[in-house]
Amino acid sequence: MISLASNLTEYNKETNRIQKNRILLVNVKENLSQLVGRRIKELGITKSELARRTGLSRAYIGNIVNQSAPTQSGQYDPSPEVIAKFVIHLQVSEDEMLTALGYKTSTALPPE
Repeated sequence: MISLASNLTEYNKETNRIQKNRILLVNVKENLSQLVGRRIKELGITKSELARRTGLSRAYIGNIVNQSAPTQSGQYDPSPEVIAKFVIHLQVSEDEMLTALGYKTSTALPPE
């Protein structure tokens, strides 16, 4: 006979797994501006500090975060070198960065 406690434990594990997957799916739509802004906050650094670490201008970083690039769309199309700097200094994966730039979308769920 399977106990009620055992069933509840399994139910809770499955619920937690589903909730984690939902959080992942929400983050898939994050754009470059949101990704950079989120990571700056999570790392506890300023836009100026990110600019210093990457060798990019403070204005460039600010324009990315604020989506106020001097382009028609208000967004930059960063070079591969800039993308590599962001991956390193924001401590994100290449997949996460490429997804934020709209080059890659992920529908795969993480392993259980």
